Amino acid sequence: MNNVLVRIYKEQHLPTDLIPLRIGKDKNNIYFFQSALGCEFFMENQIKKWWLVFFNKSEQQQIFCVEFTDLPSLEGLPENQWKRRYQEVIKNERDRKEITRLAFIHSHSPQEDTIATACASLGIRMSRAIKSSDYLHNPSHSEHIDGKGLSFITCLEGQQDQFERRILLMALGYAYLNVMEDLSNQLAEETHQITKTNYDIKKLTELYIQATEFNARFFFFLPVKHKNTSLVETWKNINKILDIDSINKELLQKIENIHHILDWQKNQKEQMAKEQKQKIDDQFNYKIAIIGIILAFFGVLEFVLEAYSTFGGS
Repeated sequence: MNNVLVRIYKEQHLPTDLIPLRIGKDKNNIYFFQSALGCEFFMENQIKKWWLVFFNKSEQQQIFCVEFTDLPSLEGLPENQWKRRYQEVIKNERDRKEITRLAFIHSHSPQEDTIATACASLGIRMSRAIKSSDYLHNPSHSEHIDGKGLSFITCLEGQQDQFERRILLMALGYAYLNVMEDLSNQLAEETHQITKTNYDIKKLTELYIQATEFNARFFFFLPVKHKNTSLVETWKNINKILDIDSINKELLQKIENIHHILDWQKNQKEQMAKEQKQKIDDQFNYKIAIIGIILAFFGVLEFVLEAYSTFGGS
């Protein structure tokens, strides 16, 4: 596998004529995610382009397009020329929303570490900001993750499938972030609107149900099956760097706050209904009392008239 830059884009729809995605040189199926995540992975038939679906057929479904581009070699090439060539290669013609980047660098030997890290850093950041000391070094590869992307450097053959698995992990990380950010913003907006006259509480209730259901169905602190030790560690790093758990806790806190608001609204409505019923009952009882007084008055009057007629006329 040559040096490769991977770019992940957020998309709205899947294209037609896709085939199931197989990864690695052996073209294996993908089984390392928790099955409840609702994942579907595809690729295009003619070119190497992936299409990833997370939280399938839900309100929060996420679709990503993954594009692969060869990274130019840095050897014997001035950096400014490399950047010009690189910028032409990665030109974003459709002005799509790029989510993140990943770089795969095949180093011929550990001694070429400086060139490899420079190439990866330039691919991710367009600068040499990422140094060898920033990497997590493993026997099979070196790995670096930050808010800009993931770099994977190896001098061994057969590491393609490990890198490709990390593409899927990064995509899931951003799928989580996209959904949680969207739900959190919607909850905040609806909570702000609640103070307005004639606000329809059903909107907030529906959003509360959506957020609660998403968290119950799809959010896992460890979405990778335990037996995949290397991927578990990579996911923990992605989780930490992207702050996924903290953002989820913030969303859960908002959900809890909304729950209290909805309970308060329910109690207010019940209290208002109770007071309204009491008011109606009081009015009814008052009217009955008035009618009773009137009837009693006429009863007394009739008695007096009869008494007068009987005794007064004799």
